Amino acid sequence: MLAALAVPAGLYLPDFGLRWGVTKGLAEMGWSQASVNQARLSLWKGDIAIRGMQAASALGEALGIDGIDLNFRWKPLLDRRVWLEQVSLDKAEVVLSRDGAGWRINGLPLPGSGKGEPAQASDWGYGITALTLTDSVLRIEDGALRVVVAVERLDVRDVQSWNPLALASLSLQGRINGAPVDLRGTFRPFAANLDFTADVDLRGLDTAPFAQWGGLTGWRGALTSKVRLKGDLGGKADMAADGRIEFSNGAIPLEGNGQVRAKSLIWQGRLAWANGLKAAGTLEAADLSFAQGLAAIAATAVHADLTRASMDGRAEILEWSGSLSAKGWDMTMDGLRIRHGQLAWTGDTYLNLSAKAKTLFQAKGKADGAETVIVSGPWRLAAAKTEAEGEFAHERPEGLLPPLAATMTLNVDGLSVHQGDRQWLAADQARLRGLELSPKAVTLARLDAKAVSALARDKLYNPRLRAGAVTLERLRVSPQGDLEVASLSLAQPVLRLNRDHTGLQGFNDLKDKNAPAGGDAAMPRLALGQLHVNGGQVEFRDRSTTDPVRVSVSNLALDMAAIDSAYPERDSSFTLAAAIGAAELSAQGAVRPFQPIPGLDAKGRVRALDLPQLSPYAADALGVNLHTGQLDAQVAMALREGKLDGRLDLVLSRLTIAQPDPNAPLAKQADMPIETVLDLLRDGQDRISLAIPVKGDLDNPNFDTSDAVNQAIGGALKSTVFTTLKVAFPLVGLIGLVLDEAEKPVLALQAVSFADGSSQVSEPQAESLKKISGLLAERDGIRLNLCGVAVTAKDGPVLRSETSFLARLKAMMADKDREELAQIHRDRLYRLAEARAVAVKSWLVGQGGIDQGRLFTCRPRIDDVDKAAPRVDLVL
Repeated sequence: MLAALAVPAGLYLPDFGLRWGVTKGLAEMGWSQASVNQARLSLWKGDIAIRGMQAASALGEALGIDGIDLNFRWKPLLDRRVWLEQVSLDKAEVVLSRDGAGWRINGLPLPGSGKGEPAQASDWGYGITALTLTDSVLRIEDGALRVVVAVERLDVRDVQSWNPLALASLSLQGRINGAPVDLRGTFRPFAANLDFTADVDLRGLDTAPFAQWGGLTGWRGALTSKVRLKGDLGGKADMAADGRIEFSNGAIPLEGNGQVRAKSLIWQGRLAWANGLKAAGTLEAADLSFAQGLAAIAATAVHADLTRASMDGRAEILEWSGSLSAKGWDMTMDGLRIRHGQLAWTGDTYLNLSAKAKTLFQAKGKADGAETVIVSGPWRLAAAKTEAEGEFAHERPEGLLPPLAATMTLNVDGLSVHQGDRQWLAADQARLRGLELSPKAVTLARLDAKAVSALARDKLYNPRLRAGAVTLERLRVSPQGDLEVASLSLAQPVLRLNRDHTGLQGFNDLKDKNAPAGGDAAMPRLALGQLHVNGGQVEFRDRSTTDPVRVSVSNLALDMAAIDSAYPERDSSFTLAAAIGAAELSAQGAVRPFQPIPGLDAKGRVRALDLPQLSPYAADALGVNLHTGQLDAQVAMALREGKLDGRLDLVLSRLTIAQPDPNAPLAKQADMPIETVLDLLRDGQDRISLAIPVKGDLDNPNFDTSDAVNQAIGGALKSTVFTTLKVAFPLVGLIGLVLDEAEKPVLALQAVSFADGSSQVSEPQAESLKKISGLLAERDGIRLNLCGVAVTAKDGPVLRSETSFLARLKAMMADKDREELAQIHRDRLYRLAEARAVAVKSWLVGQGGIDQGRLFTCRPRIDDVDKAAPRVDLVL
């Protein structure tokens, strides 16, 4: 009977005892409500199977496992160790939580997890050869951190709680907070410092919960990686990763409200964290941005090859060596903005992103930029292409200089420098050697530039100055804007001077309209040791006159020395040579351009300058247009403290004027025909020579034209003109004044008188005409109007005596006949006056040899003054 009872007891009591033991054990662990649907225990084989286990605590915690299968070993029990050979859990829900006492699994404390102390060998230990978890959920709770691991399959092998150095293995396929993960590796779960090695394939994990758990408020982004991880999560939490890591739509907070953001960051290479980050590999970023205080960096795309890189534990100091290429690079610091359409860098770089940093960056290497723009206040520097090599650093700004320190060489293509809408400088190509930048000074050993232009205004006017090449040596700029240059050379410069009623275009608006009124502010120093201009041009256009003036200066050569605004009393010597058409210009001397009233000591020469191009000035000032003529001049001029002292020696050759306006200022002033004035001044070689001393103030110069110009042209009264002509003509008796038809006095030679009623040239008259012929031969520019005059009181009786008796009788008979006879008589007087002019012209042409093209007969005139003499007036 006992045997009969023993068999059922051996078969069913272990299962019942297992169910009772599991339920009681759960209750003792705090699970007040526990149930097991099915339990099976094989003591001989060491097999245990549990199905449908459910438990709940008074606090509402729940534990549910659909099925447990395990195998255990009997022998380790003798050493107070539970060794589970095989554990399989299906559809389990496990909560791993941490409180002040350490980590717990579904409320069960983990051995050795309290306060980071190393696990100690307890009286009882446990080990697992193989643990398999399928279709289960692992919840990790640590403060605000909540992680849900949906386990498709989890395998843990070789766990030994009594041996902290024992290496366990783990593999996981599932999802972490919804992100697919595949993890395989080894770890020491009971070591004082948890160390591990793992190959991780993770896709799209939201990092924000983990960052907040680590105290990084504001961190966000999705993590995708395929890496091998090695780490030691002890006090220093060292970790290393090899492989590919992608961070999408990320934001990383920095101290002082700073932030790094990126649409994507992709790393391929090695990362190591040990109280800071070290790296070697490649980094690609899209829509990258950094902001910290007044500093900001942004780029649409970045690619970096890092041979060495490191970052401190606060993610504020970054050092790296290697190469970087970027698109849409935009950096701002201390009011300075630098943009590159494309940027390539090779070298060493140091960035300090701390809000308290004194130096934002330091770098040494080579940079290539495209579509570069640098903006500082109203100033804008742009370049199509840049190449820079040297050392660079950020410094706090002082004065006018940018917050940069550098020692480098720089090549720039497509350079332009703007201030607002004004283009100060542009160059197709610039090469800078020995460039040193600092907040204390900017120095440059040499600048070579090609296709240079300057002084333009957007949509207003083109550059006022262009040069084929510019060379500058030994430049220095101070924080106050002082500029010192050892030498400046311009090759083939073209200067455009356009003048209108507002002044010189491009120069009259150089003064800053927003500058404070008053001249107390000190101007920056300008010092230039040598200025050399070769092959220059000046295109001058003056639209302030009635007709525009166009003058082109070519072959301009200029040398100046010792230009220094700090020493305004010093002379700056110069030599100048140029051409205007076929004319030659030259000058030499010294200037003092920085005195309150600029000073000058110079001599100059002009040879064969064509005057018609200057005709609009004569037209506006004098009312005459210059038709032909050339100017030769010798000029000696001194200007000291605003006082002029000089002399102009002028020679005008073949000067003729277009038909003048009789109401022109010069015509009214001279009170005689202008052509006549010029003819009187010409010598036998058709030249007018003038010597004009210059005195007076710069604002009110006094040109002493007391020679023939003043007396014959420059505004003399009638008596002065008359006196001057007597000086000009040695034949005093030939000069006089006559009245024209309008009763206006005009200048004339002595009239040729005739006998009453006669038009025959007598012997005395022929003698006078000989003298006049000699005068005209010496001055072939003089032309005469021959105006015949008949006098009623003297010529009338003679003509009436020659009238027939029948005509006189008829005039006595009727009023009508008397009027007809009077008209006939007056017509005879006109014909007599005309005959006298013809007779004089015939004599001068035939006997005197004068070209008839210089002699013009006037309309005959009748003089009713009784004392007048019958004559021919020779009007100049």
